[in-house]
Amino acid sequence: MAEQRIKLNKMRRMIGENMRQSNINNPRTAGSVQLDFTELLEMKAELADKGHKVSDTAIFVWAIARALKDHPKLNSRLEGEEMIIYDEINPGIAVDTPRGLLALTLRNTENKTLLEVSESFRDLMHRFKEGRLTMDDYTGSTYTISNMTRSAVHFFTSIINNNECFIIGFGGIHKAPVVLEDGSIAARDVCFMTTNGNHVLVDGMETDNFTSQLQDILTHPKKYLEDNV
Repeated sequence: MAEQRIKLNKMRRMIGENMRQSNINNPRTAGSVQLDFTELLEMKAELADKGHKVSDTAIFVWAIARALKDHPKLNSRLEGEEMIIYDEINPGIAVDTPRGLLALTLRNTENKTLLEVSESFRDLMHRFKEGRLTMDDYTGSTYTISNMTRSAVHFFTSIINNNECFIIGFGGIHKAPVVLEDGSIAARDVCFMTTNGNHVLVDGMETDNFTSQLQDILTHPKKYLEDNV
C-alpha cells in the first residue's frame, strides 16, 4: 500500500499543541440553538440598499457585544487560579490562512454601532490581506468567534482559545422548515449557533442565559439597531 508522509511544519505543531493543552485544561460546557436568520438577511439587504455592505461576522460581533454587556462574567479569561473579567470586548476572529488557522483581534467593540463594527472589521481584514498587521492584531482577545455561515457544515463544536471563557461558532446558513408563532410552517433561512463555555469559569446555565439573549438579538436584530445603526 502506497503512503505519503509529510512532516508537520512549525505552525501546524504549535496550533496542535495549543489545542491539546486547551482541551486538557479547559473542560467545556456546550450548547447549540437554531437561529432563524430571515430577518437578519432582510436587514443586511436593506442596509446594502442604503450603501452599507455589512458582513455576517460584523453582525455577530455587534450582537455578541450587546449580549455580553448583560453577562460581563463571560468576557473573561482564566489565568492560574484567577478569573480576569475585562471591560473591553475584543473578539478574536478565526481566519483560515495558508499557514493555518489564526485568530485576529478586533478591539473595543463594546460601545460601537453596527456600522462602526463593520468598518473596524473591514479595516482589519484589509490590513490582513496586505500583510500590514502588528502583534496587537493577534493578541488581547477576550473571546473567539468562528464563522462558517458560507460552509456546507451545519453544526460544529470548537476548542476554547487562550483560556478564554467561551468560543462561539456559526454553521452554514441553509433552508429548513420552521414552526412560526402562529403555528404555520415555512421554509426559512436558518443557522446553528454553538457556544462552548469554559466550565472552570462558568456553569452551563450562565452560558445558556447568554446564548438565549444572543439568540433573540440575532433573530430580531432590527429592534436592537441604534438610531445611527
